[in-house]
Amino acid sequence: IRHISLLIKSANICELQYDKTHTKNSIKTAANFYKIAAQMFHQYYLKGFYNKDLDEYTNEINEGLLSTNLLLNEPNEIKNILNTIENNESQHLWKKFIDRQSETIKESKNSYFSFNQLDFDIQTFQKSLSKNEVLVKYVVGEKNVYALIINQKNIKLTKLDSTEKLRIKSKKYYQQIIQFDKGFSQSAKELHQLLILPLNINNVEKVTFIMDDFLHILPMEAILEPQEFQQI
Repeated sequence: IRHISLLIKSANICELQYDKTHTKNSIKTAANFYKIAAQMFHQYYLKGFYNKDLDEYTNEINEGLLSTNLLLNEPNEIKNILNTIENNESQHLWKKFIDRQSETIKESKNSYFSFNQLDFDIQTFQKSLSKNEVLVKYVVGEKNVYALIINQKNIKLTKLDSTEKLRIKSKKYYQQIIQFDKGFSQSAKELHQLLILPLNINNVEKVTFIMDDFLHILPMEAILEPQEFQQI
């Protein structure tokens, strides 16, 4: 865990250097540190361990992989990054689930194992999508929220607004809904502008949204414009 922490801190230092000098080599080095941290994260969980201290590093690693990719403008690398994120999250959440439910599922742990996915491959997944279908995966980082727009042939990475701003607006909207507050309509429009419009999705029949972190509380159908998509 200490080594993963040091790799992330090293990446942070390179990012600060990039902010000052804008040299591509600095952000490239930062990207490599994040990749090594992600690989170490993956290997740690292959041994069957779960550690709560790694929870806080998940978002930092994911955001580092995505933010450096945007700065380096390497669209071909996004498939490898997405595979890394999906496989690491699957391991992490599976071990977290087993740790929390260790007593209740002791006798039937193997029957739950089918929920654990360790060999996700984005290219294989893309082939399963229909022609007019898009999948949107949101990733909540420490500083910002990102969206991956995936169809049969392409993957587009988009940086959305700050994590704190979207957390506040999401929770506000959720409270307005359960309290029947009339202000929910305006909040829905604001969330639509922040979470949907930047995706620039056109001429699509079916959209699947995969939420992350606090975004899970949002009913996406409620913040979309009427008839925006045929199937959600």
